[in-house]
Amino acid sequence: MSAAVARPRALRFLSPLLHGVSARTAVRTGLVASIVGAIASWGVGFMPSTQGSIFVTPGILRPLRVNEVGVYLCSLALVLSAVCLIWVWLQLGRASAGESDLRRVKRAILAWSGPWLLAFPVMSRDVYSYAAQGRLLSVGMDPYSDAVGSLPGWLGQGADVLWAQSSSPYGPLFLLIASGVQGVSGWRPEIYVLLFRALAMLGVLLCVVALERMCRLRGVDPGWALWIVVANPLFIYSMVASAHNDSLMVGLIVAAFVAIAHGRKASGLLLVAAAIAIKPIMVLALPFIGLALAGREASWRQRFAWWAVTGAAVGAVLAVLGALSGLWFGWIGAMADQGSAAFPFAPYGLIGLALGAGVGALGGAAVGAAVQSGFYLLGKLLAIGGTFWLALRRPLGDPFMHTGCALALAVVLNPVIQPWYLFWFLPFFVAYARRFGFWEQMTILLSSALVVWCLVDQLSLPDWVPATPVKLSVAAAGAVTLLFLVLAAPAQRGYFRGLRFASLLRPDALQESVTQRPAG
Repeated sequence: MSAAVARPRALRFLSPLLHGVSARTAVRTGLVASIVGAIASWGVGFMPSTQGSIFVTPGILRPLRVNEVGVYLCSLALVLSAVCLIWVWLQLGRASAGESDLRRVKRAILAWSGPWLLAFPVMSRDVYSYAAQGRLLSVGMDPYSDAVGSLPGWLGQGADVLWAQSSSPYGPLFLLIASGVQGVSGWRPEIYVLLFRALAMLGVLLCVVALERMCRLRGVDPGWALWIVVANPLFIYSMVASAHNDSLMVGLIVAAFVAIAHGRKASGLLLVAAAIAIKPIMVLALPFIGLALAGREASWRQRFAWWAVTGAAVGAVLAVLGALSGLWFGWIGAMADQGSAAFPFAPYGLIGLALGAGVGALGGAAVGAAVQSGFYLLGKLLAIGGTFWLALRRPLGDPFMHTGCALALAVVLNPVIQPWYLFWFLPFFVAYARRFGFWEQMTILLSSALVVWCLVDQLSLPDWVPATPVKLSVAAAGAVTLLFLVLAAPAQRGYFRGLRFASLLRPDALQESVTQRPAG
C-alpha cells in the first residue's frame, strides 16, 4: 500500500478526534460503550455469594471472575468504556446545542442506560443493602434500630460491611417498596437487583419528564439541561448501573414544583411527601414548597399559613406511611444519627476527623471523639440554619433555586458525601438558568473524574488477584485516556478554552457563565 493511500485512511481514522462526531454517531457509540461496560461488570461488578442464587456457580462467568487475565481485562474494559462514554457525551453536547435536538438527548439517555439493566452493580453495592433492609421490615424488625448485620446470611447477600451496623437512611415508603421487592424476589439477588434497577430507571424517566417541564416553565433550554444532568455518565452510572433510589427522590421533588407551578397544589404536596418518604433529606425542601404555594407576593401571614398547611399535609401522608410500615416517624431519629464516618469526597468530614484526632492526641480519645461529634452536629445545625435563612430572607428569592441551595449546603456540610449527591442539587441549578463557561466546565470535569475514580476504587476483585497493581494500572490507563480525549483532543478544546479557576473569586463570574459560552 502506498503512503499516499495510507495517509487519507489514517486521517479518516483520526477525524473523530480532530473534528468530533455527529449526534447520531455519539448516541450509537455510547450504546456500544455501555454494552461493553455492562459485559465487563460481569467480571468485576459486585456479585453476591448466597446459596441458591444462580450467580454462585455460573460457569460462563468463571473466565471473567476467576482467571487473573479475565479480571484484569474486565477492569480495563469497564474503565475505558466509561471514558469513551464521557467522550461521546461531550460530543453529544457539542452537536446538540439547542432545543432542536432534545429528542436526540432523550434517545441517548435511554440507549446509554438500557444495557445496565442486565449488569452487575458497579461503583456501589447499596442495592444489596436495600434488599437487606426490606428483609428486616418483612420479618418484623425495625430498620431504624436493627442493623442489617443482625440478619442471617446478610454478608453472602452482598451488603457492604461498612453499613452493617448502621440504621437505615431511607424513608418509610422506600422501605415498604424494598420489603415488597424482597417478598416478590424471595431474597434472590438475580431478581431483586433487576427490580430495584427498574425502580431506579423509573426515577430516571421521571427526572427526564419533570426537568424538561420545569425548564420550559422557566425558559431554559431543556435539551441542554437534560444533557448536563441526566445524560451525564456519572448520573447513569450512579442511578442505573448502581441502582440508587436518588433518581426517584430527585424526580419526585422536581415534579412537585412542576405540579405547584401548574396550580395542582394537592398533587405537589403528595409528590414532596413521597420524595421525603424515599429519602428524608428532602425535608429541607418543605419551607420552599410552602413559599411556592404562597406565591412571590405573599404576605408574612400568608407564608406562615401555607407553611402550616404544607407541614400538616406532608405530615399526614408520612403518618399514614409510618402506620402502614409500623415504623411511624422513626426516620427522624435515624436521620439525626447519620454521618458518623467520613469519606474522601467530604471535606467537612475530613476536617472533623483531623480536629478529633488532634484534640484526642492532647486530651484523650474520649474528648477527641466528643469534639468530632460536636463538629459534625455543628455542620447539621448550620445547614438547617442556612435553610431557614433562605426561607425567611427578604426580598423573597426563588423557592425552586433556594431548594437547590439548601440541598447543596447540606451536602457540603455533611461528613459523608457520595458522588451521586451532586445530583441532589444540580437539577435545580440548571433549570434556574442556562450556565456556560466556568460552571459548565467544572461540572464536566468533576463528573468525568468521579466516574473514573469511583469505578476503579470500587472494582470487585477476588482475593487472589493483587488489587493494588490492577487498580493502579487501570487508573493510569483511564486517566491518560480521559485527559487526552477530554482536554487534549482538538474536537474538545472548545469546551475548555479560557478555563479560569480564579474566576470563582470574581463577583461577576456567575453572571458571565449564564450568558457566555466558549467558541467551538
